[in-house]
Order: sequence, then C-alpha cells, then structure tokens
Amino acid sequence: FARAGVHIANAVGADRLMFGSGSGNADLLARAGALMAQGDFDTMYRDAERENPDKGAGALRQMLLCRLLGEDAATLTNPNDILGVEYFRYAELSGGLQCVPIPRRTDETASATELRHMMTDGDLSSAMPFIPIAAREIFTKSDFLPENRLYDAEQLYFSLADPNPENIAEASGGLGFRLIRAANEAESGEAMLAAAATKKFTVARLRRAALYMTCGITRADLREDPHFTTVLAIGREGREILRAASRRGDIRIVTKPSDPPGGCVEQYKRSSAADRLYAALPQNRLPSGYFSAATPYTEK
Repeated sequence: FARAGVHIANAVGADRLMFGSGSGNADLLARAGALMAQGDFDTMYRDAERENPDKGAGALRQMLLCRLLGEDAATLTNPNDILGVEYFRYAELSGGLQCVPIPRRTDETASATELRHMMTDGDLSSAMPFIPIAAREIFTKSDFLPENRLYDAEQLYFSLADPNPENIAEASGGLGFRLIRAANEAESGEAMLAAAATKKFTVARLRRAALYMTCGITRADLREDPHFTTVLAIGREGREILRAASRRGDIRIVTKPSDPPGGCVEQYKRSSAADRLYAALPQNRLPSGYFSAATPYTEK
C-alpha cells in the first residue's frame, strides 16, 4: 500500500506525501523508514523468519525495529505509524519525496477508525464536527456498511466456489486452504476468521487474504507498480498538477470508468471487481461500478 502510494505521488509530480500518524513523530518515523530501506534489513527479516517460523510478519517486523531502535520502537506499534514507517521507507528508496505525518487524534480531529465506529453505531451527530462541511450531506444520506457483511460474502464465496489460493497474495503457507476449511465449518464470516486465526496467521492478515482470494489478486499483482490512478477530490492547483502529469505520461489518470486507458486494462479490471463487490454489499444495493463512477469533489 505504501509503495503504491509513494509511486503515485512521484508519478503525478507531488513534492510531499501527507498521512495520518498516531505519534506524529516525524523524526522517529524517518529513522525507522531509513533503516528499513537499507538492503541488510531484508536479509535480517529473512533470517528472523527462518528462526521464528511461528511469528507473523507484523511481529517479526516489530522485533527487528526494537533491535534497531531500542525502546523508541514501542511508540510505533499503532497501525497508522506502522504504515507511516513504510511511507518513509519507500520515499527513501524512491529518492526524496517529503513525508509529512499528521497526528491522527487531537482535540480538533478524530481518527478514521473512530469516525467509522461512530457512524456504524448510529452516532452520526458525534462524527459530524470532524467531517468537512462540504462532505456532511453525503454522510447523512449514506447507508453504513457493517464489516461483517463483507466477511459473510467472502465465506459464501469460499463455500460455493472452492477457489484455488495457490498464487493468491497473503494466502501462502497453507493460509488460503485454512480459510476455505473454516468457511465450510463456521456459522458466519467473523467466525470463519476467528477459527482460521493463529499466532502466525493474524486476523488482520486473514482479512487481507480473504479479500485477495475473493477478487483474485495474486502476489505478482501486488508487485506491480500502479499503472493508473483516479481522483477523489481536486482544487485549482491540483488540476494544474494533473494536467502536467498527463502530459508527462508517467501514470494514467482515469476520469471515465467506461474508458480505461491502454496499458492499465488488467489492473483496472481488478480494481473494478473490488468496486462491484463493495457496491453489492449495502442493504440498499448500489449500481455496479458505483464507486469508480463517482464524481470527484471539485473545489470551486
């Protein structure tokens, strides 16, 4: 995710990448990212993986950061900072994109996780002060989607289709077959994930693997650089940036979902499959392609 984000930011000509952070400690995030960008970190990781076969990827990564950073590593365990370290890592490897962490929780802001919980619990009024005024009407009309609807859909797919997880991203080492067995025995999608979880196969990894299996995302797919991007919101300066990016041709910018540009058709198909999946999940089912066809918010 971080590698793709840095690649897109560089391709469109951005000079900085801003992201939410639990700690907001730019210096520590940069130190950790620079250490992980060094070639010997990958060697250390492979050695640690071989020596600790029961540990998952997240635990191995944190163990190595503790070895390199000492006690400071303990402040980088929340999901936003784990991702933030990766942003700094790939910015270092790609040559100079400035990373700017923004503290995720202050008196004036709330994290995306907190906002999602407020909304799915029906407490929209508490979430509203943290949502931009221009976006509030959209949320008041939205059909909020509990995560378990996705897990139930994945369980049904695994039970009916019996997919082959051999080359699927995150599904190696028997994880994919473990998920399929759990799908056939569990009473719900959440129960499927709980039954398949181990110390090595964490629920977070199982969620990713289940989604990749449902959408057919392979390990080779994840190794590809993004060939296209879309626009969620844009201002006057942003329009100039995207025009310049289009002229350079470093990345395709899709503005019409019915007309994916050449060179990224296969990636676009995989993105569209995920779009169709999420559009089918709400209580009031959305039209296929609803998200990719949404009009970007344009600042006047």
